Amino acid sequence: MEIVNSNGKISALFVAGALLGGDIFFFNDDELPFDGNSHRLAGIQFNADTQGENPYIEDNIEIFVNGVVDCMMYVEEAESLKIDLSAVKLPIHRYFRNENITGITIMNLFCEGLLKLAESTDETVILLVDTRLINAIPDFLSKAQELMKIFCDYDGINYKYDICKMNNFDV
Repeated sequence: MEIVNSNGKISALFVAGALLGGDIFFFNDDELPFDGNSHRLAGIQFNADTQGENPYIEDNIEIFVNGVVDCMMYVEEAESLKIDLSAVKLPIHRYFRNENITGITIMNLFCEGLLKLAESTDETVILLVDTRLINAIPDFLSKAQELMKIFCDYDGINYKYDICKMNNFDV
């Protein structure tokens, strides 16, 4: 997974898969405020438990924070990712802070472990989608496909990708 995309920005795949999905950055509940139409980023947290594990990121923290913010705001602009919370089954509401779903809250699913990125041996990017999302959100697989198209657009690369279901087991 490349860190920098063809546009000289931190790659969307790196933001989602490594920085958010790798538990390096995360958001407190009050750091993703919703204005009734869209979310914004009011803060971002560096996971102190990972301190020392990623010296390159730590030494360039401002660049990586700005990369996360830029990528997430780009995804947030996608009207096609918006879903009214009333269409979503109740058990999954907590992952969206009981607010309508937008690009930012979909990106936050990488922090929650409900979306994950992997790479196959033939360099196909695999987006793993927790079955709880598929079961609770109408047509979520098409939203996942749209997210991958947005990543391709952001990075200026037509990734070969597959979307697969996954089961997470909470212990």
